Amino acid sequence: MPSFTFMRREFLHRDISYHNILIHHFDQMWTVLKISDFGLVKILESSLTSKDSSVKGSLNDPDLTKVGFASYEVRHEIYALTQIVNFILCGKKHGNGLYSESQAVKGFLLKGLAANNSVFTNLALGPNK
Repeated sequence: MPSFTFMRREFLHRDISYHNILIHHFDQMWTVLKISDFGLVKILESSLTSKDSSVKGSLNDPDLTKVGFASYEVRHEIYALTQIVNFILCGKKHGNGLYSESQAVKGFLLKGLAANNSVFTNLALGPNK
């Protein structure tokens, strides 16, 4: 999703959910994914999020309740995006099944859902850290 590659350089969405990724098919040739609802966006350079902010959003990494919403970072976006990818691939929400037709894809999804997905965080940040 190129949109999230661009976004991670400037801000974090913080509310990635099944309802905020819109999919539209055009003439059976093109599929467009759109990101919506930017009400919880966090500009990376900003310190406006209070340490006491409550956790918001729907596909949150369980670790987020421990570290707090003020500590939201790329790895939490990856956790939510992994759930979206799983849903697109197999039509099941995390907890109701994981895509398993390909061991490589399943392994990729499990890394994204892992408590320590630092491997993906480093990949997501790439050369523009």
